[in-house]
Amino acid sequence: MSPSRSNGACAERSWSSRATLVGFAFTASPKLPAAQIRDLAALRWLHSGESVILFGPVAGVIIT
Repeated sequence: MSPSRSNGACAERSWSSRATLVGFAFTASPKLPAAQIRDLAALRWLHSGESVILFGPVAGVIIT
């Protein structure tokens, strides 16, 4: 049984919207390879049983 169901400490999240790359500003980060990101988003790697490892510096994340 999951923690959210056993003691109520963790609430289950219901996602009402879907994230897309349609309006993403790739020009804001010129080092971000737009073609490669779109290729990953197509999920061909998942359907072919491959793994993806993403590494590098994290930007825009606030840890408190």
